[in-house]
Order: sequence, then C-alpha cells, then structure tokens
Amino acid sequence: RSTAAASDASQNVVELKERRHARREELRILRRQETEQKELLGNIEHRLHSARDILRLKKEGIGRIELVECPTCHRSIDPATFQLTAQSTTSVEAHIAALERDRKLVASNVRASDDQIIRLSADLVDIEGQVRDAERALTAVNQAIGVERQQLTKATTDLIAVENEIDKVSNIGQELRDLQ
Repeated sequence: RSTAAASDASQNVVELKERRHARREELRILRRQETEQKELLGNIEHRLHSARDILRLKKEGIGRIELVECPTCHRSIDPATFQLTAQSTTSVEAHIAALERDRKLVASNVRASDDQIIRLSADLVDIEGQVRDAERALTAVNQAIGVERQQLTKATTDLIAVENEIDKVSNIGQELRDLQ
C-alpha cells in the first residue's frame, strides 16, 4: 500500500495527458475543417457572383453568339467547340437560389465550427491546468517519505484541486449573474 498514493497520482497525470492530447487533436482537425469550409464559402460566393452576372446579361438580351470567328485569321469556329450549353433565365435563377441555400448552410457551418473551436479551446485550457496540478501533486507525493505522509500529501492535493474547481464554478456563476 506504500505506493498506492504515488500510483494513483501517476495514473491521474497519464489520464489527463491523454485527454489533453485528444483535445489538441480535435482542435487541429476542427481548425482544418473550418479552413476548408471558409474556402468552400469563398468558392460558392464567386460562383454566385458569376451566376448573377449571367442572369443580368440574359435579362438584358446579351447572350451567346451563334457565329464565332477567329480574331486573327477570321475563320469560322463552331460554337460547339467550346462546349457551351444554352440556359434559360429560369434555370439560372434556380441555380442562384440553390447557391444561396448552399452559401447560408456553409456559413452556418463555419459559425458552428467557430463556436466549437472556442468551446474546445476553453476545455483544453482547463485540462492543461488540471495536468499542471496533477503533476505538482505527483511530485509532492513522490517526495513524501513514508506511507502516511504520501497518503496525507495525496489527500491534501486532492483537496486543493477540489477547492480550485469550487472557485472556478463560483467565478463562472458570478460572470453569469453579471451578464443577466
């Protein structure tokens, strides 16, 4: 039983470090996804701008030229060479509406990712504080001489950790009351 307190303190440090590693990995993945979502949002906005330009040109009666010639040799070129397709005003408007829906959805996903990154970052800060406390407790338990002192040291560090959590909850409660 002489190493039980040291073993418990060591196990606590290991578990907290594993949680910290998992949070860091989640944050890394989430940040990469957010970057990709922002890039997608930019692409959708560019496509939306282009589709609005096409709609404006269609409404003004400016469309595809049926007779195309080379600007240098003035030879006729078949428009099918460019693989262009005819689009009605209605189909362009439907495409714009779909892009608007996509833009709103992706923007909502970006905001949700921002919120989740903030939450995970705060959780990571909390876990890092717990790791520091647990490492101090482990050091104190390992330096204590005798079974009774080790157990007393572990109980003391556990009590300090609980008091720190109570202070943290109290501070959060006060912040919430101040916000109301």
